[in-house]
Amino acid sequence: MKLHHAILNALLALLCFNSSPAVSSENSIAPGLYQISGTHSHLGPYNGYLLVKDSSEVQRAISLHSLDSAQKRKIGLQKDQNFSIEQLWEGNNTPKGALFQIRASNVLTTYNDFTATSDDLSIETIALGRADTSFHVKNDGTYIEHYTLISKNDPAQKTPDLFPKDSRTRLDASGTSGSILINLAGWIGINRAIHEYRKLKQFDPYRDREEFKNNSVFHIKDFTDLEFYRDQSSKLRIRNKSLTPLSIAEALQRRAAFQPTLTEKAEFKKQQTLSVMNDFGIFEVGTADSNGRIVALQPQGDTALWFGVYIWALSLEHDVTQSADSYQRLRNAIEGMNHLVEISPDPKLFARYIHKSPANEPVTDPYVRQGSGKYRDYKYDSRSNNDMVKGLLLGYVIAYKSLKAEDHELKQKTASLVRRIQQLDPIRKKTGNNAAAKGLDALWNEDNESLREYIANSDSLTSRVSEKLYIDSGFHIGGMTNPSGIHLNLISQSIRYYLAEALIKKANEAGERMFIHRPATETAPESDESPLPRLEAIKQSASNNIKNLSLRMQKAYFNYLNIAAYAITREPDLKQRAVDSVWGLIEVPLVRSVGQLRGDLQLQPDWMYSTWPFEPWTALKGPWIINKEKLASKNQQRGMLGYPMFECAALGSTYLWVSDTSDFPCSGNPNIISFSADYLWAYWLARSADIISERD
Repeated sequence: MKLHHAILNALLALLCFNSSPAVSSENSIAPGLYQISGTHSHLGPYNGYLLVKDSSEVQRAISLHSLDSAQKRKIGLQKDQNFSIEQLWEGNNTPKGALFQIRASNVLTTYNDFTATSDDLSIETIALGRADTSFHVKNDGTYIEHYTLISKNDPAQKTPDLFPKDSRTRLDASGTSGSILINLAGWIGINRAIHEYRKLKQFDPYRDREEFKNNSVFHIKDFTDLEFYRDQSSKLRIRNKSLTPLSIAEALQRRAAFQPTLTEKAEFKKQQTLSVMNDFGIFEVGTADSNGRIVALQPQGDTALWFGVYIWALSLEHDVTQSADSYQRLRNAIEGMNHLVEISPDPKLFARYIHKSPANEPVTDPYVRQGSGKYRDYKYDSRSNNDMVKGLLLGYVIAYKSLKAEDHELKQKTASLVRRIQQLDPIRKKTGNNAAAKGLDALWNEDNESLREYIANSDSLTSRVSEKLYIDSGFHIGGMTNPSGIHLNLISQSIRYYLAEALIKKANEAGERMFIHRPATETAPESDESPLPRLEAIKQSASNNIKNLSLRMQKAYFNYLNIAAYAITREPDLKQRAVDSVWGLIEVPLVRSVGQLRGDLQLQPDWMYSTWPFEPWTALKGPWIINKEKLASKNQQRGMLGYPMFECAALGSTYLWVSDTSDFPCSGNPNIISFSADYLWAYWLARSADIISERD
């Protein structure tokens, strides 16, 4: 293996032939730097170095070059993947020799046609002796190695490492942020449900583990080899693992996250998202052939919400770049959102998604309807709900901020649809949504009565109490939090913030034209009042809720949330947390899945069920009455460990920020092409807030 010259020269300068005390044993290896000459039973000859420190720490680094097609196939590489492979092990020198704890993978149990069993995944101890060594590694092969001493250690100098140490760490992810509602829920039986959950048989193998006794949950942060992959495009590193398709796949996933810059990932994901747009400019989920060409589109059930986020991402991009192309894509997306409203002849409904499907194609879902007129060859899902309508509300407030004055026709059409959405069921039936819709009507159509209703419902006693009691700022208790719910909370408060901000600007421009008329009462004469003080209060309330959401979720490691909170509010005390959270973008891979991947995490030796059920309240029949069948359901189960995006959550998710990184199993298919509103939104939030640049 060719080490960087600087590292090797430093090693040779600090190592000399002065004797150093070795571990007293026949099989221990004397401290020093050794050259390795070896042969692998399937992969052929290799070379490298073995470093034994006086502290008994041992590092082994070997390199395999120029693998032929059969050798590549053996370890899971494709014919055109011409990588050099570096295998790096870290261990300890003992009386029994240099010992290394070697595993097959961190997460994956299947890569393409290779599937591991529980025995395959058990951690293996490999021992190297002082003389020539031969050892076998499961599903890998037999290694024969000869060690030649290059130099002994200089006891007066600190011996440098052969390679940077593994930086994989576990972060405590146990939350303590609740609210009065959570306390009330505990009182009516949630705590009992949690207690009963921990009695389930699934925990029997883990009861002696400290993590079980302490109800621990962790999030794994792993930037190991980030700089290596940025510098070395033709190499893969396999750390403390055997050489099998699983370790190769995990290295490829890591490389897909670390090798491209954030900007390169944004450009790739922009193009990928454009590739899955349908005829109305609304994204779906694509199926690609072996050449990567999209051959089919399938609807995604939450498109309306994610599409509003996508419009926000495009608006941020245009704010930063001011390019004609970014504005055209933004304009196209706003037109696409309008189709979600227009396609339904019933003004109480809108489309969650639109999918090309002629009327003669059968459908079994009663909520899926056939369009008419220009939509006659398209079906749409009419299940309007609170989550999906948030996408419309968000999209329309962003559209108002973003459309240029000369876009008269599109603005006029959008203004009429903003008035129409007042009739949607999830807007009429939910106070917060109704308030936002009224605010949009005031914004787009200068309707002062709508402005009055918006202010009355948005700056109310209920909203003030909710803010003080953190009801709108999410909860994170132990290992219990809901990524989807937290994301929706952020979207809701962002709508409040941007809508109030836009109305403040409009009210300042309009002056008395937007004053709210107050009829005379017994105690006060008739008057016209400026809406500005109340609008400022609404904006500040939303800002407080967004800030509290970020602070209260700090141990949930929702990195996008910290970036968004600072980008929206520009609160100085949130900036460093946002900067630190950019690693959430770094760990998103360029392609979500490098092959057919699956992680049956229960098979991994260090995995354990979380002792915290996901939604224990769903297992209550009533106060203190537990539905044991629901308590034992798969929906309640999560793992103790939350993994980096490139290792699990990103593999098959269509929207990363609502994916639970501790969920299991995880799987990915490289032929399924998802839109990337998630990454693009967080990336452009970070760019807009100047916490990253186009060079990152």
